Amino acid sequence: MNRERKAIDQMDLDLFSKDKELIQQVQKSREDRERGRIYDQEQGLKYLQHKIREFESEQNL
Repeated sequence: MNRERKAIDQMDLDLFSKDKELIQQVQKSREDRERGRIYDQEQGLKYLQHKIREFESEQNL
């Protein structure tokens, strides 16, 4: 069972390592962390609400 789990984990790792969008998201997350752009729950909620308002205002143009 352990050998099977390791094989599955390796397959997942192989798939993730080829996913360019996922790699970009991880790199962006690292950059955000390095630059202090980390949000707690409340800050994250405010950020998302702001982005939603921006998006909705662009749709009304």
